[in-house]
Amino acid sequence: MAADPGAAVALVLLIVGPAALAGGWLIMLAVMMPPVLRWPVMHLWRSSLPARRPRALGLFLVGYGVPWLVAGLPMVIAAILLRLLLGEGLAPAIAILLAALLWNASPWQRVALNRGHRSMRIGVSGWKADRDAAAFGLSHGGWCVLSCWPWMLAPMLAGAWHAPIMAAATVAMVVERLASPGRPRWRLPRTCVLIGVLAEAPKRMQVNHG
Repeated sequence: MAADPGAAVALVLLIVGPAALAGGWLIMLAVMMPPVLRWPVMHLWRSSLPARRPRALGLFLVGYGVPWLVAGLPMVIAAILLRLLLGEGLAPAIAILLAALLWNASPWQRVALNRGHRSMRIGVSGWKADRDAAAFGLSHGGWCVLSCWPWMLAPMLAGAWHAPIMAAATVAMVVERLASPGRPRWRLPRTCVLIGVLAEAPKRMQVNHG
């Protein structure tokens, strides 16, 4: 790593520009987050009157985006430091994906995942309905940041492999979100279970056709 990591980070921020970095972060969020939001959006949609649904959805998304925007700067700085330490490309991205799997195996990630599964009561009308939709988005976004943050780092280190690594991270986040709430403990991530099933599928097909 450079002798002065702080100076290196400041130089990257100066050269690339805050606007470009913020734009890239927002684009990545817009691509990766929609599949993860299926359940909370369905809950909000079913809990709101038809005439209020677009408004409720907009307030939810604003609230959801606030924690991710707050997390954007430290995440970008972390990605810059990891690039200085590990470089960029497929190998560093895979290393971060493995670290993300370790995080998903931890009881702390399970706590965040459990809290992210909680629904909130949405008011029927008036300012209470607006408040509830925004608060639901803010709460869900905060726990989603805590649950998913390592997966967001991997594409930022991937270089030319950005798109496939981003797709793999998105699939992993969706798979983990499908896990039912459970006791916080060390466990095998659902992503590893899925990888194992996919790896065994060709062997099973050969046995069946044999």
